[in-house]
Amino acid sequence: MDETGKYDPRQTRIELIYEGADISKDIAPFLLSFNYDDKSSGESDDLQITLEDRDGLWRDPWYPSKGERITASIITANWKNPGEHLSLYCGSFEIDEVEISEPPMTVNIKAVSAPRSTSMRGETKSRNWDGYKLSGIANDVAHSAGMNLEYLASSNPLYDTRSQASISDMKFLMKLCTDAGLALKVTDSKIVIFDEAEFEGMDPVMVLARGDGRIVSMNIKTKMAGTYKAAEVQYSDTEADETHFGVYAEDGIEESEQVLRINQRVKSRKEADELAQSKLHEANKNETTGSFNLQGELGLAAGSNIEIIGWGKFDGIYFIESAKHSYGGSGYTTSISIREGGPSKKKKKEKKKSGGTPAGGKVASEEFPVYQ
Repeated sequence: MDETGKYDPRQTRIELIYEGADISKDIAPFLLSFNYDDKSSGESDDLQITLEDRDGLWRDPWYPSKGERITASIITANWKNPGEHLSLYCGSFEIDEVEISEPPMTVNIKAVSAPRSTSMRGETKSRNWDGYKLSGIANDVAHSAGMNLEYLASSNPLYDTRSQASISDMKFLMKLCTDAGLALKVTDSKIVIFDEAEFEGMDPVMVLARGDGRIVSMNIKTKMAGTYKAAEVQYSDTEADETHFGVYAEDGIEESEQVLRINQRVKSRKEADELAQSKLHEANKNETTGSFNLQGELGLAAGSNIEIIGWGKFDGIYFIESAKHSYGGSGYTTSISIREGGPSKKKKKEKKKSGGTPAGGKVASEEFPVYQ
């Protein structure tokens, strides 16, 4: 509140640490846009900064060198409540690309969370991993790249042997995670491995209701193409002279309905059943997808859940695939890409079977506020 009794306006600023030095004030007069793209899995988080460079400072004396590190945070004041100061730590990034363009003359800096300067991404390797669990392989890969590992999945496959043949550590580890039905994310000098299906069951961090003033625009769509009712795993182990068979179905299935058939190495019926479940989840996870463009929301991060209400059959709990936090001419905004999580879809099917009303229909109340 100022001297006249009026509340101070909302404010946003970007904090940037370049190779250990705080350059936030130096860069502020030149900053045209800032974009932090937080992804749930499969890709590295990235940072893009666009600077005005009419006087050539960023092309020569202040040129940002590839391979050097930037740490970024978004800081807000009076955003939700007067006098409240909040921040979002975006992480540490390595400068990967520097681009200039005109007119007008600008410099665009792109930085990534998975460093290219280590052997993890750029160097191909060949070796055998004998008697390792997935977490053990991931730990070795992380340490060789100077990173830490966060292994958050309950599943942790044990391998008799796995061969890494002329591919980078990152590609090899990504393939292992994909085959195991797990997700991999590189963020802030860490490798994070987790089970998306488990994360989809976590409580939502926020509720968005139709008519919420924070919503600028949104869209959601659902499709049938490319989805399956069940998955079957069949693997013939010629050395042990055994055939392992596993199946997972979300509901009862008719013969005419699509079944996802998988031929992948497994060592037991239990492992085959677990693989069938994870592969069915992977195949069907994009059945219902959407996006929201919002006024800036520091609390929205990839890998967390939101609940949406007021859109009828589309109501439910959705997993955030990516969250893009942007600052520029339009102020601070957040855009999220979402997909409906497995537990939410299962709940709807159970209600349909029991004759209950579809999920949704809640309204904001003191017990269930629009924002949590």
